[in-house]
Parts: sequence; structure tokens; C-alpha cells
Amino acid sequence: MSKERKCRVAEAGNTYNYALSIIKNKGYKIFLVPGLQENNLGDFWAIKDKRDFIASDLLKLLGLISIWETFGDEWHTNPQKPDNDKDTYDKIVSRALPNEIDDLEALSAEEF
Repeated sequence: MSKERKCRVAEAGNTYNYALSIIKNKGYKIFLVPGLQENNLGDFWAIKDKRDFIASDLLKLLGLISIWETFGDEWHTNPQKPDNDKDTYDKIVSRALPNEIDDLEALSAEEF
């Protein structure tokens, strides 16, 4: 099995137009509300069907829309919401900076 990666996408400016295109194709109107501080671009708003999604960048905005699309208006109380066990986040953080990609690929489904 080849250890060569097939694809790698990272958060960067060159991904914003892709996120913007996806959000627009979903039928959202998108606005930028400027920040009050000079070094703050502001917040991006996506609005559709009387629902507002607000984030500091387009990738986060797309993520919030995806959460809503998956779990609905009552996303935070939806019985199908993911396990909110804080330990899951903590375990991922504790495995930060692995020595090799193979270390990640060796994780079981439960660990991952």
C-alpha cells in the first residue's frame, strides 16, 4: 500500500472561494458585517428561510451551515446530536502532533 497522500486540504485563503461557492449554491444570501475594530474584518452572515448563520470566516460559516443541515433547528438538543463527551475533544488534542501519518492511520475507529 502506498504511503503517498491522495489529497490534502488545509484552511487557507485559497479555500474561501470554494466555501463561498458552496454556500451560494445552497441558496444563501451572504453579507459581511464589518467589525468595529480596525484589525477585525467582521463577520460573515449567511441568511436563508429566516435562518441566520454567523462566523468570522467562510469556512466556519460553511461548518455552521453543515451542522444545521445535519441536526436541524434544534441542533443543540437534537437527540441524534453527536456524543458531547468532553473527553472526545480532549483525546484528539492529546494526540496532537503525531510523529508520522502512519500513527494516525493506525488508530481504530473508536480512537479516531
